[in-house]
Amino acid sequence: MENKLKSYRVTLAINGVVALLFGVLALFVPNETIRVVAIYFGVLLMVAGVIGVIVSIQNMRKERPYVSALINSLVSLIIGIFVVFNTQQSLIVFAIIIGIWALVIGAVQLYIALKMIKPGTSQRLMIINSVVTLVFGLLLFFNPFESIVAFVYIIGVMALFFGAIMLFFAVSIRTAETNPEELI
Repeated sequence: MENKLKSYRVTLAINGVVALLFGVLALFVPNETIRVVAIYFGVLLMVAGVIGVIVSIQNMRKERPYVSALINSLVSLIIGIFVVFNTQQSLIVFAIIIGIWALVIGAVQLYIALKMIKPGTSQRLMIINSVVTLVFGLLLFFNPFESIVAFVYIIGVMALFFGAIMLFFAVSIRTAETNPEELI
């Protein structure tokens, strides 16, 4: 039991410190944070693409189905390369795609709220939700990079909050290790 508690405590403490560091970086150097995170995901896509191509070639040699996995892997590899070498442009394209998606979802929700839901509380909530979604979509579509920066600030605040909570729990577990009855 003590080893498990120590393991949980250490894991929480490490995650808390990492979350706090990420939160500070997101709040004080948001543009660089965005760039680093985008490059990280680009590299992940590239690695997944390369691994997928290797597996697809192995499947082809063993006469197993491989075409769809190969296409998917090549697309991942190409997108990953694009993201790594055209980070800002890929972020803007991504934000615009999310903006268009939010506009479509918001419009569909508004249509459903106005045409298919009886007037009342649920209709009002659906209308509010659709308007918020439409505004979100418009912001992303017309100000993609600024919207991403604002989103990073929000994530930074959340990371600070969750990092503090994880450290609080790590300290609480440490305190409770001396008195295990407090855990129950």
